Amino acid sequence: MQLLLAFPELRQLASGLRADFFQRHENKEIFTRWLSIGTQIDKEETVKQIIRNGDDEVSRHLTLLRNGLWFNQM
Repeated sequence: MQLLLAFPELRQLASGLRADFFQRHENKEIFTRWLSIGTQIDKEETVKQIIRNGDDEVSRHLTLLRNGLWFNQM
C-alpha cells in the first residue's frame, strides 16, 4: 500500500487489483478509498480525502504508513 500511495502513476496498473489482495482490513479500506479519489490531485490532498474525519482505525493506519517509506519521499 505504501508504494501505491508513494507513486500515484501506479494507479492505472493498480486499478486491476482487488481490495482482497491486501491482508490487513485497514489496507483494504485505504486501497478502496484511494481508488475512489480523483487522479488529478496531489499526494497531500489524496491523504486528506482518505483520512476523511480522521477518527477511524483506517486513518490511524494511514498515519503509520505515512511515517514509513513513502512519506519521506513527498
